[in-house]
Amino acid sequence: MDATSPTARLRAWLQEALGVMRDAVAEPAAATPRAFAPAATPPAPQLADAFSARALVGDGGLIAGWGPTRARLDDAVDAFVGGQPVAIAIVGEGGSGREVLLDHVERKVRRADGGTRAARVDAPRSGLRDALRSALGDASAQRRALLLAAAHRAYRRRIGGFDALRAGLDLLSDTVGQVLWVVEFDAVPWSYLDRVYQVAAHFTHVVEVPALGVEDLHLALQRRLVALAGAARFEFVVPPELPLEEHANWARSGYPQRLHLASRGNPEAAGALVLRQLREGGGDGAYRVEAPPLLPLSDLGVLPPQHVVALELLLGHTALTPAELAELLVLAPSEARALLDGLGQHGLVSGDRHRGYAVDPVWRAPLTDLLRSKNLL
Repeated sequence: MDATSPTARLRAWLQEALGVMRDAVAEPAAATPRAFAPAATPPAPQLADAFSARALVGDGGLIAGWGPTRARLDDAVDAFVGGQPVAIAIVGEGGSGREVLLDHVERKVRRADGGTRAARVDAPRSGLRDALRSALGDASAQRRALLLAAAHRAYRRRIGGFDALRAGLDLLSDTVGQVLWVVEFDAVPWSYLDRVYQVAAHFTHVVEVPALGVEDLHLALQRRLVALAGAARFEFVVPPELPLEEHANWARSGYPQRLHLASRGNPEAAGALVLRQLREGGGDGAYRVEAPPLLPLSDLGVLPPQHVVALELLLGHTALTPAELAELLVLAPSEARALLDGLGQHGLVSGDRHRGYAVDPVWRAPLTDLLRSKNLL
């Protein structure tokens, strides 16, 4: 076999990737400082530029937030269809909507005229070798697109895996004349976060999507309360350390719909204050006194990414046991149990490990609305 043939080069890269991954497992590399070097006037993209060490991420390349993301992705795909080499890195925490953006790019690529061939790798076990061979070997395709979903899982969450991935992209960008790469990265605060960003900076386009924050829950529930004002009764939960005068603010902000009043202090007075404020605002409500299962807002912060992903799955199922959730999220059973316990602690799900867990009926509608508004469902 010719050592310079695409198949031989692919085999050599895969062997190198395995070696790098083994080295990374034995001795993880130190994180390097994040460095986005903005290019004042990015050069016209050439094939070598798509994956070169030159950081092409500047004001025109970094996409942050939900507003312009799809339009900017459309521009990148249009450039690819128009004959330019394009490499897109999608960076975001779990539950932030990376898969939705990847789906959007894939649909647009597959609709493109001119014989574009698209291959997608969705999971660690889904045949990266075959997908790469397909992208390399189809001489009839005028354009080739390879979309790597869950790259962080496919490369076992190791720095060396990302190095191997970039090496493979370098190799294949030299082999395939007209190619679109879309690689999805996990941007969570693990030890190699800066390394992920460093690798992402080698792409012509970087799409950064935000995590789902507790403020999003506030807004979704507030909209839900406004829609139901005067037509429903609500139960409100307030953290025990919250000052009495803040109870009404919590009720009016709509976070969350079920607010348990603290059992210590003066819950009856707090409840009366809440109800009075609601009635003045045109709504109605009810309250009950019990120990709050919710974490204080100051401790809750941003809902952890895995919690958001688990909620997406739970909303799509009648109920899930810890074992089923562990399989879907590629977690250890103990991690899945802890995840469900955490969601239960927030008052978002209920159930047990034998019959399964489900999203609390009070939360199902507002959470569904919220995730749909974020294009996550």
